Amino acid sequence: MTNVFATASTDNTATIWTILGNGQLESKELTGHTMQVRTATWSHDGETLATGSADGSIRLWTKGGKFIKEIPKVEKKYG
Repeated sequence: MTNVFATASTDNTATIWTILGNGQLESKELTGHTMQVRTATWSHDGETLATGSADGSIRLWTKGGKFIKEIPKVEKKYG
């Protein structure tokens, strides 16, 4: 059995970490955001990771770290 978690970073990346059965850590760095990554959140089923960046974009990834798609920044309009 493996445990997987994710971290966000100010270096514009996120990382998926896997704790292997022997206790060692395996990491997969996720790149593509143009500004610091502020959040990393798993889907309810634990299969998809969403990362949110200060650039306003959201990127979706598989649990294995494969890029799925980017949701670009949406400009807010008031009034």
